[in-house]
Amino acid sequence: MIKKNLFLYKKNLSLFDLFILFLFTYCLIYFEIRYFQSIDLSNLRDDFRRINRFPNLSFFWLVNLIFFPLYLINIKIFSDYKEKKILRIAALSQLLLSKVFITTFILYFVRVYSVSRPKIILVYLIYPVIVFLLFKFLLNKKIFLTIYLFILFGFSYLIIDIQIFKEYSFDRCINNFSTNNRFTPSSSVSEKVYIIGHAYGSHNTNEKGLSKKVINLFEKDSNTENSTLVLTGDIVLENTKESLSIAKKQIEENFSSYLIAPGNHDIRGNNNYFEIFIDDLFIKKDKNFILIAANYSNAKWDIDDDYKNIINSLLRENTGRTIFLFSHQLFWLDSVNNEISPNGFDLLEGSLNKNSLDWMQLNGNKLIVISGDYGGMGQDSYCKVKDETIFIANGIGDLDTDTYLTIIYNDEGFRLRKVDF
Repeated sequence: MIKKNLFLYKKNLSLFDLFILFLFTYCLIYFEIRYFQSIDLSNLRDDFRRINRFPNLSFFWLVNLIFFPLYLINIKIFSDYKEKKILRIAALSQLLLSKVFITTFILYFVRVYSVSRPKIILVYLIYPVIVFLLFKFLLNKKIFLTIYLFILFGFSYLIIDIQIFKEYSFDRCINNFSTNNRFTPSSSVSEKVYIIGHAYGSHNTNEKGLSKKVINLFEKDSNTENSTLVLTGDIVLENTKESLSIAKKQIEENFSSYLIAPGNHDIRGNNNYFEIFIDDLFIKKDKNFILIAANYSNAKWDIDDDYKNIINSLLRENTGRTIFLFSHQLFWLDSVNNEISPNGFDLLEGSLNKNSLDWMQLNGNKLIVISGDYGGMGQDSYCKVKDETIFIANGIGDLDTDTYLTIIYNDEGFRLRKVDF
């Protein structure tokens, strides 16, 4: 019966109609999923893993899954509208309801919970309008299809252009204090600092140490032994001695120099972290900058007074440098008017200190704060310059959108970069 009805719908539509419906429905779904950004398929991967299946679940897999039923429904609605079996309001209503039902059901079925609700609602409202305009243009092909193509591809270009602008703005923000904005072939040999937040990855991981994605990154770079690694907290999901020992082995097999700003997952409930790693304050000095990784994983989201004294003593002895302060917690949220939210507020009791950095005696040094409890749900990397301080949030969640930061430096200066995994 279904095949018979579908055949009847196709009968009054030309191949051109079917092709245009196919093309534009697919484009719409593609750019919608791109717009969502935070598509986390790790839950579904875990479901398949339990039955010993390891399919390649990618961005395009989800696009295809949503596209096919919507395309068939669009054929039916357009056919009915073309034959005047339904009015404009009915066509718009059917487009809206089909979009809401199918997309919501599929996102729920594949267990994608990280997409912003305002983004989903906006897509639900825009989709029926754009598809209905396509219907109108297909009924008046000559002029209106040209206009529609211009509008749709102009919209697609705008989305891409906005993303490019965001990346440019982020790069410009993180490099406000950089002392070398370009490394050329004639530049002296450069060294690198890797900065990775939330390094165990997904909350559903089966790994006992660092995320497999992080380990693969280390294996691809044959020069990590001459680089420095900064882990901004949550290096393991469960802070057993076994997991922490595995993480330490993974780190030391690849890096001779590393710093850790412990996260709540690393220290909660026991002293295993301190038995394995011993230190929770790490300092590394270079000609152009100083790296400081400190433990903010406590009820106040603040570091001990003894550590503050050590840091201030260091700042008094050094001037004219850039200070990188690494933490797990986004203890500085009030300083940026709570524009973003961390992965969680674990350990925090009470409210945040509104003057969380007033204790630092910078003594003419510049300050960049980089925190790692972020990105676990696909959030875009964050950067803001305020009161002569750069605030950066970046972390991973075993998602397609994961990124990490690097500091590239040599005798001529340094520059920060955001890099895709």
